Amino acid sequence: MSGNVIANNSWSFAPVPEVFRYSAHPNQAYKIHWRAWGKAAFEEAIQMDKPIFLLISSLWCQGCHLMDETTLSEPRVIDVLNAGYIPIRVDSDLRPDINQRYNQNGWPSVLLLSGEGEILWGGTYVPATTLLYYLGYIRRYYAEHRYDIAEQVQDLQYQRHTRALTQTLSAKRALTLLPEEQLALQDLPAAAANILRDLYDHEQGGFTIHPHLKFPHPDALELLLLSNQPGDYEMVRYSLVQMRDGGLWDNEEGGFFRYSATSDWSMPHTEKMLDENAAMLRLLILAAQSSGDRQWIELARQLIAYLNTTLWLPEVGHLAVANVRTKTTMSLDYIRAPRVPRHRWITPSIPPVMPI
Repeated sequence: MSGNVIANNSWSFAPVPEVFRYSAHPNQAYKIHWRAWGKAAFEEAIQMDKPIFLLISSLWCQGCHLMDETTLSEPRVIDVLNAGYIPIRVDSDLRPDINQRYNQNGWPSVLLLSGEGEILWGGTYVPATTLLYYLGYIRRYYAEHRYDIAEQVQDLQYQRHTRALTQTLSAKRALTLLPEEQLALQDLPAAAANILRDLYDHEQGGFTIHPHLKFPHPDALELLLLSNQPGDYEMVRYSLVQMRDGGLWDNEEGGFFRYSATSDWSMPHTEKMLDENAAMLRLLILAAQSSGDRQWIELARQLIAYLNTTLWLPEVGHLAVANVRTKTTMSLDYIRAPRVPRHRWITPSIPPVMPI
C-alpha cells in the first residue's frame, strides 16, 4: 500500500467540473454514484467503513473511453460499486497533483484505496470480469482485516513522515559528494547507455521494455545519440525510420502518436502528446545535426507545422493533447496545457484532520 491523501483545497490549475466528463460514445458509467475528490468523500468512506474506488481518466484517453463504454457500463460493476464502495472520479488534466500521486503508469488508472487514501490494489484498464473479482476480494478483505489495514496505514504514514523529515534535514546540511560518489555519478550516462543497447530492438527499432506496447522513448534515443559510440547513431536512425514508416507517424495530419500496441509500430493509439512530440522534435534536430541527413530536417519541419497548427490555438495557446478518436469521425479532443510554470506550482496542503 502506498499513496497520500490530498485535501480538497489542494492546488489545481483548473476548477473541478460541475459534471463528470464521460466518453462521448454510448455508456452507462454515469449511473455510478461518483463523488468528487475531497475531504467529504474520504470522511464518508471512513464513517461507512467502505474502501474507495478511484478512477483517474482523461477526455483525450482512448482507453478511458473504452473503460466507460465497457467495464463501467456493466450492470454488476455498477451495482457493486454503488453498494460497497465510495467511487471517486478524477480528471488527470484538471488534477495533475492527484494523477502524479496515484497514476498506475497509464490511463485510465484504476485503484482501490483505504479510507485513509492508501493503495490496496491498482492497475490500468480492467475488463469487467477481472474488476468484479478484485472488487469482491478487496471488499471482503477490507471488512475482515480492517484493524490490520489500519495498523499498516499508520506504519506507512510514520515511514513517510520520517523519510520526508530526513530529506529535509539532508537538504539543509547541503552534503558534499565523496570523490567516489562523484565518479559514480559521472559514469551514470555511460551505464544507462549500455542498458539501452541491451534493450534495443534490432528488428523493429526502439526498445523492448513492455511485452505488448511500444513507446518511442525519445529521451532514451537522445542519450544514445549523445553517447557518440560506434553504432549508436544507426540505432537512432533505424528507430526513427521505423516509427515514421511503420505507423507511429501520422501520415495524414502529422505528429507522432503516443505509442503502438505492436512492436512494429503498426497499431498506434490515437493520442498525440505535446510533450512527447516536443521531445521527438528535439531528437530529430539532434539527429540532423549529428549526421547531416536532411530527411530529419524535413520531418522536423513537418512536425513543427503540426505543432503550430493542430496543437496551437491563438486564443488559448499550446494544447497538451490531441486525440484522433476514430477513422470515421476523425474528431479531435483538446485539453488546454497549463500556463502556470512548474516552479510556481503550490504543494498540496493537508489539514490535521486528514493524516499524511
